[in-house]
Amino acid sequence: MVYDLNATKKDAEKIRSDIMGEQDAIIQYQAHIDESRNEELKEVLTHIMNDEKEHTAELMNLLRKLDKVQDEKFKKEGL
Repeated sequence: MVYDLNATKKDAEKIRSDIMGEQDAIIQYQAHIDESRNEELKEVLTHIMNDEKEHTAELMNLLRKLDKVQDEKFKKEGL
């Protein structure tokens, strides 16, 4: 299979931006969880936050496929 390196680079940039968005959401949900006394709210937000963590993992998997240097760095760290 032949890859368009420019498209691959742009895709990797988009994925990195998406990962940042997911991480921002996780931080925001955690802050809301920590500040709330409402157990139902905390339960729902925890569920949503955990979904965001799954999205991050899925996006990281895609990034590793698109950026071989990044993949090698993860491998070097045992990830």
